[in-house]
Amino acid sequence: MQGRTPKSGHSSKPGPLRRPQALGDLLGPALKSLGLPSKRAGERLRRAWDMAADPAWGATTRPLAIEGGVLRVGVTSASLRHELVAYHGPRLLRVLQKALPDTPLVALRFEDVAGFPGDA
Repeated sequence: MQGRTPKSGHSSKPGPLRRPQALGDLLGPALKSLGLPSKRAGERLRRAWDMAADPAWGATTRPLAIEGGVLRVGVTSASLRHELVAYHGPRLLRVLQKALPDTPLVALRFEDVAGFPGDA
């Protein structure tokens, strides 16, 4: 049995020690891989959206995530979603690209949502 790994799958030889990592250092990349922004990136995205969007849309639209350069925006009103797609998408994309120069944005996708977490 010399030189073999026991059936448990664990070698009795100690491997290189790894230093503990802060949970925040691990979560950021994990959230990003899922398309979910970090808290700081999410706040920047929300501020940029609030600046670009019409104030009347505030309660009915919200940036959700960026996936492959596409910003997914939740919209609680089907008629507003249609208006955003038909009339406002290109302008909103230009404004957001200028407001977030370090974030590669190539398109917006407006999605129907029933509501937003935390809203009463």
